[in-house]
Amino acid sequence: MGRILKASGLNQVATLLRNSRPLDIRPNAPLNQIANAVGTRNPRPHDQKHQKPDPTLPKSNLATFYHPWVRYFYNYNPADEIEKLAIPVLSLNGTNDTQVVAEINQKGIKDALIKGKNKDFKVLKLEGLNHFFQESETGKMEEYSTIEQTFSPIALKEISNWILGHIN
Repeated sequence: MGRILKASGLNQVATLLRNSRPLDIRPNAPLNQIANAVGTRNPRPHDQKHQKPDPTLPKSNLATFYHPWVRYFYNYNPADEIEKLAIPVLSLNGTNDTQVVAEINQKGIKDALIKGKNKDFKVLKLEGLNHFFQESETGKMEEYSTIEQTFSPIALKEISNWILGHIN
């Protein structure tokens, strides 16, 4: 998340996130623990309905942490499911993707496939492509609307070659 914010020019928020401790946002975590983790204070520790947010934090960002889906999302580990895959796998990431960091994402996918003993996979970084597999300069979200290319021929060729190589 910090990389997205930094790429969008929100360095102060990116720094805050980078320097913060890990959040406890398990599906059953009490709201006051979540509030404390993201920098709020609760004047009545046992009354979760009366929490006062820290005025220095954007209210919309704080509210996001309370949503059940966000709690689930932060605790979901896709590696658990990827390990179970017994089918051919092609994993592509663009090096300019600011939403899914290629190095981190691909290492996790590769490690899970190896742990699950999948021998038919290809994990590939595509140089200069953004989250939508478009050739890009920065990968910033603001750049998406300025790119005329719908989908990079480089990515299309990789996908096509991989599929053709797996047809019986």
